[in-house]
Amino acid sequence: MWNIDWSVVAHGVQLTVVGMGLVFMALGLVVLSMVILTRLPWLQVKEGSSKESAEGSEHSSPLVEADERARVAAIAVALALSEERPRPALTPPAGPVSAWKIQGRILQLQR
Repeated sequence: MWNIDWSVVAHGVQLTVVGMGLVFMALGLVVLSMVILTRLPWLQVKEGSSKESAEGSEHSSPLVEADERARVAAIAVALALSEERPRPALTPPAGPVSAWKIQGRILQLQR
């Protein structure tokens, strides 16, 4: 009924196996490089110093922490306000205005 050339099927299976093998080898290399990068000695030194600073901050008073948080919040608000862009002034339309345009302008003003 069907005239199948089995050499073509075998070649297709071989290409599939080789391709999937290459994909999984590449994924293995990615995982291996991630493991190696997490175990680098100079990155562990930074983690150790951050742990020491965290231990030192445990001994600080709650008032100092609250004051520092208030300063950080004030700086964040100041930065956010300084980056706010001025809004362009909307000019009133000339002629008859449809309800769709009015709704669109209301949405623009609410932004």
